[in-house]
Amino acid sequence: SPMTLQEAFHAYMIAQAAVSGLLGTRLYPEIAPTDTPLPYCTYMVPSDVPIYHMTGAAGIANAHIAVDVWAENEPSRTRVAKTLQAALEQWVLSGSISPGIAVRFAGLETQEDSFVAPSDGSERGVYQRTLDLNIWYKSA
Repeated sequence: SPMTLQEAFHAYMIAQAAVSGLLGTRLYPEIAPTDTPLPYCTYMVPSDVPIYHMTGAAGIANAHIAVDVWAENEPSRTRVAKTLQAALEQWVLSGSISPGIAVRFAGLETQEDSFVAPSDGSERGVYQRTLDLNIWYKSA
Protein backbone atom coordinates (compact mmCIF):
# COMPACT_ATOMS: atom_id res chain seq x y z
CA SER A 1 0.00 0.00 0.00
CA PRO A 2 1.23 3.56 -0.60
CA MET A 3 3.21 5.13 2.20
CA THR A 4 2.28 8.28 4.02
CA LEU A 5 4.76 11.12 3.70
CA GLN A 6 5.85 10.51 7.30
CA GLU A 7 6.51 6.81 6.60
CA ALA A 8 8.33 7.67 3.38
CA PHE A 9 10.57 10.18 5.17
CA HIS A 10 11.46 7.64 7.86
CA ALA A 11 12.14 4.82 5.38
CA TYR A 12 14.27 7.05 3.16
CA MET A 13 16.35 8.57 5.97
CA ILE A 14 17.26 5.34 7.75
CA ALA A 15 18.19 3.82 4.37
CA GLN A 16 20.91 6.48 3.97
CA ALA A 17 24.28 5.10 5.14
CA ALA A 18 25.49 8.50 6.35
CA VAL A 19 22.36 8.98 8.46
CA SER A 20 22.27 5.46 9.92
CA GLY A 21 26.00 5.75 10.60
CA LEU A 22 25.25 8.57 13.05
CA LEU A 23 21.80 7.60 14.31
CA GLY A 24 21.41 3.87 13.73
CA THR A 25 17.61 3.61 13.75
CA ARG A 26 17.16 6.39 16.35
CA LEU A 27 14.71 8.40 14.25
CA TYR A 28 11.29 8.52 15.90
CA PRO A 29 7.87 10.00 15.11
CA GLU A 30 6.93 12.66 17.70
CA ILE A 31 8.83 11.45 20.79
CA ALA A 32 11.73 9.09 21.50
CA PRO A 33 11.61 6.28 24.05
CA THR A 34 12.92 7.14 27.51
CA ASP A 35 16.70 6.70 27.88
CA THR A 36 17.36 6.70 24.11
CA PRO A 37 21.11 7.31 23.68
CA LEU A 38 22.19 10.56 22.05
CA PRO A 39 22.24 11.60 19.30
CA TYR A 40 18.74 10.86 18.03
CA CYS A 41 16.05 12.64 16.03
CA THR A 42 12.31 13.05 16.34
CA TYR A 43 10.01 14.31 13.60
CA MET A 44 6.44 15.28 12.86
CA VAL A 45 4.44 16.59 9.90
CA PRO A 46 2.71 19.78 11.08
CA SER A 47 1.23 20.52 7.67
CA ASP A 48 0.49 18.49 4.54
CA VAL A 49 -1.73 20.31 2.07
CA PRO A 50 -2.89 19.19 -1.39
CA ILE A 51 -2.67 21.97 -3.99
CA TYR A 52 -5.76 22.77 -6.07
CA HIS A 53 -6.25 24.59 -9.36
CA MET A 54 -9.56 26.16 -10.31
CA THR A 55 -10.27 22.95 -12.24
CA GLY A 56 -9.58 20.64 -9.29
CA ALA A 57 -6.72 18.84 -7.60
CA ALA A 58 -3.28 19.54 -9.04
CA GLY A 59 -1.98 16.14 -7.97
CA ILE A 60 0.81 17.66 -5.89
CA ALA A 61 1.03 18.48 -2.21
CA ASN A 62 3.18 20.76 -0.09
CA ALA A 63 4.19 19.57 3.36
CA HIS A 64 6.46 20.61 6.17
CA ILE A 65 8.36 18.09 8.24
CA ALA A 66 9.73 19.36 11.54
CA VAL A 67 12.79 17.39 12.63
CA ASP A 68 14.38 17.82 16.05
CA VAL A 69 18.01 16.80 16.43
CA TRP A 70 18.98 15.93 20.03
CA ALA A 71 22.69 15.68 20.83
CA GLU A 72 25.13 15.78 23.73
CA ASN A 73 27.20 18.66 22.33
CA GLU A 74 27.22 21.31 19.64
CA PRO A 75 29.56 19.51 17.18
CA SER A 76 27.41 16.37 17.29
CA ARG A 77 24.22 18.42 16.78
CA THR A 78 25.71 20.15 13.74
CA ARG A 79 27.08 16.91 12.28
CA VAL A 80 23.68 15.17 12.50
CA ALA A 81 21.81 18.21 11.12
CA LYS A 82 24.19 18.63 8.16
CA THR A 83 24.01 14.89 7.39
CA LEU A 84 20.20 15.00 7.38
CA GLN A 85 20.25 18.09 5.19
CA ALA A 86 22.60 16.47 2.66
CA ALA A 87 20.43 13.33 2.55
CA LEU A 88 17.28 15.45 2.19
CA GLU A 89 18.63 17.13 -0.93
CA GLN A 90 19.05 13.69 -2.55
CA TRP A 91 15.51 12.53 -1.72
CA VAL A 92 14.21 13.94 -5.00
CA LEU A 93 16.47 11.55 -6.93
CA SER A 94 15.49 8.34 -5.15
CA GLY A 95 11.81 7.58 -5.76
CA SER A 96 12.24 3.82 -5.39
CA ILE A 97 12.71 3.98 -1.60
CA SER A 98 9.34 5.65 -1.00
CA PRO A 99 6.55 3.70 -2.75
CA GLY A 100 3.62 5.94 -3.57
CA ILE A 101 5.50 9.18 -2.83
CA ALA A 102 7.33 11.01 -5.60
CA VAL A 103 9.29 13.88 -4.06
CA ARG A 104 9.62 16.84 -6.44
CA PHE A 105 11.43 19.23 -4.09
CA ALA A 106 12.93 18.84 -0.62
CA GLY A 107 14.77 21.65 1.10
CA LEU A 108 15.62 23.16 4.45
CA GLU A 109 13.47 26.23 5.09
CA THR A 110 14.58 27.32 8.56
CA GLN A 111 16.55 25.98 11.50
CA GLU A 112 16.70 27.01 15.11
CA ASP A 113 19.11 25.98 17.85
CA SER A 114 18.34 25.65 21.52
CA PHE A 115 19.83 24.17 24.66
CA VAL A 116 17.62 22.13 26.94
CA ALA A 117 18.90 22.62 30.48
CA PRO A 118 19.18 19.56 32.72
CA SER A 119 16.00 18.86 34.64
CA ASP A 120 17.97 18.06 37.80
CA GLY A 121 21.52 18.67 38.98
CA SER A 122 22.88 15.27 37.94
CA GLU A 123 22.27 15.06 34.20
CA ARG A 124 23.75 17.07 31.39
CA GLY A 125 21.77 19.38 29.17
CA VAL A 126 20.87 18.46 25.61
CA TYR A 127 21.66 20.42 22.46
CA GLN A 128 18.67 20.67 20.15
CA ARG A 129 18.24 21.90 16.58
CA THR A 130 14.85 22.10 14.91
CA LEU A 131 14.86 21.79 11.13
CA ASP A 132 11.82 22.90 9.13
CA LEU A 133 11.85 20.87 5.91
CA ASN A 134 9.75 22.02 2.97
CA ILE A 135 8.59 19.11 0.77
CA TRP A 136 6.67 19.17 -2.50
CA TYR A 137 5.51 15.72 -3.59
CA LYS A 138 3.08 13.76 -5.74
CA SER A 139 1.12 10.83 -4.33
CA ALA A 140 0.85 7.83 -6.61
